[in-house]
Amino acid sequence: PAALSAVGAGTDALAFSENGYHAFTCSRADRRLRLWDLRTQTVLSEHAFAAGATPRGVSVDGFAHYVAVGAGRRVHVFDAKELEPIAAFDAHVGADVCAAELDVLARNVAVLDDDGRVTFV
Repeated sequence: PAALSAVGAGTDALAFSENGYHAFTCSRADRRLRLWDLRTQTVLSEHAFAAGATPRGVSVDGFAHYVAVGAGRRVHVFDAKELEPIAAFDAHVGADVCAAELDVLARNVAVLDDDGRVTFV
């Protein structure tokens, strides 16, 4: 067994790449999205969210080109290889986003908010 750990951070959400070599994790403690190499158990890249935008829920499209993360009332989309931000948009939900799920082709995002509502954007 292997353990992924970053100093001072827990893991609140996890998604795997299509080939199983990489994982994406979110930590509410330090508000970071991380890209891990599972073969070496090292962080390849990370993105820090601004105060008030706590990342919750992470998903990857079927080809591992894009990563979506819910943070606050917005959905953030990143390039899956470098975690470069591509877009951020209002999820049009009444409460904070707790999950953002990309479809296989990254054409749609299903958003679940803290009130239990699902919205498709």
